[in-house]
Amino acid sequence: MTRIVVGINRTQDGSIAVARGEDEVYSLQKERISRRKHHWGRLGDLPDRYLPHMPLLKETVDLVVEGYSSDAEIAHLADYHEELRETLSLREDTPIIRVSHHLTHLYSAFPPSPFQEAAGLVVDAQGSPVRDFTEPVELPPAPARTCWRSAPSTGANAAGSNAWPSSSGTATGRARPGWAASTPC
Repeated sequence: MTRIVVGINRTQDGSIAVARGEDEVYSLQKERISRRKHHWGRLGDLPDRYLPHMPLLKETVDLVVEGYSSDAEIAHLADYHEELRETLSLREDTPIIRVSHHLTHLYSAFPPSPFQEAAGLVVDAQGSPVRDFTEPVELPPAPARTCWRSAPSTGANAAGSNAWPSSSGTATGRARPGWAASTPC
């Protein structure tokens, strides 16, 4: 049986990707439809913007992976999941997995690379609060915004974090003393 996996970005640069097996992959960025640069993902995108352009979304889906950021949309998680159930043909046991914003950056960079193992540094001005991380990681008591990840060929594992006191996550002049590069991969 060929499995269908849907990945949907619910944050800045809203987008969707659908894979059938290992050989067939389609993706679509919301800004390509709306013509608005960096258009954010929102409720209604799946039935109104993506479904009409992606025929594979009409087939039975085996797995859904959602990426979220630190914006307020995470508060509407139940509504997004209801939209998934109403719009897609999900199996009774189809898992819906939430992945934090920074980890989605790593997952998009490591698999197409030529490396069997790598260390990745994600630096971003928009991120995921620690409370919204979906992967286990030991963190200092301050909010984490920039994360180091190791990515062996078997998958991605959280290796550590750099903590920033502000909510922006921008690195310039905000590193806490002792944390600037103290967590090796």
